[in-house]
Amino acid sequence: MEITECGKLVIADARLAVFDEYNLIERSCLLPSWAILVAEGILSVRRLGLLTTIALAFAVAFLSIIIAQRGNPNVPTPNPPSALQSVEGKLSIQSIDDLIVGAHRIILCGVAFEKPQSMRAMVTEAARRDYQGLALICKRVGTGTPCDGNVASKFGAAIVVQCFMPGGLDLATKLVQDGILCGKPAQAGTTYKPCQLSD
Repeated sequence: MEITECGKLVIADARLAVFDEYNLIERSCLLPSWAILVAEGILSVRRLGLLTTIALAFAVAFLSIIIAQRGNPNVPTPNPPSALQSVEGKLSIQSIDDLIVGAHRIILCGVAFEKPQSMRAMVTEAARRDYQGLALICKRVGTGTPCDGNVASKFGAAIVVQCFMPGGLDLATKLVQDGILCGKPAQAGTTYKPCQLSD
């Protein structure tokens, strides 16, 4: 028989009896509540094991659902409010592949400069002459552009966009027609015409 003191706690024969000065059962000793329930015979060891197993099974199932959803690309992730806003402002051409609209550095989705590097300065000057200061309204990738699902919405500090000139004409379409930029079918499908090897 084991006797342990906790106030006036007596443990004997796997039964718990806690007495105060009036010989009433008291449950304020430093034992967990499940231990008191087991010792008093209210909860058997078998039931405690079963409850522990069920709780563990629920925890594992819940954790596996969370992990599965994190790795599932089909689960849509909400865009922050700023990512859904359009970008508006005047076009500033630093170089043919360094464009700014308003206060945002942009990359036009679906097109790129693929001419020989020796032509970069000449092409940049042609683009500045025809498009510098043009008012544009741009949609970010992910909000209904031809590049949705094919390219990221940001590249470094630049946002990837589709821009429209006054009258609704797509800026990238116009730059491809003028021979300044080339379409990238991997990004935008057949929306923009790719350059021919002889260009």
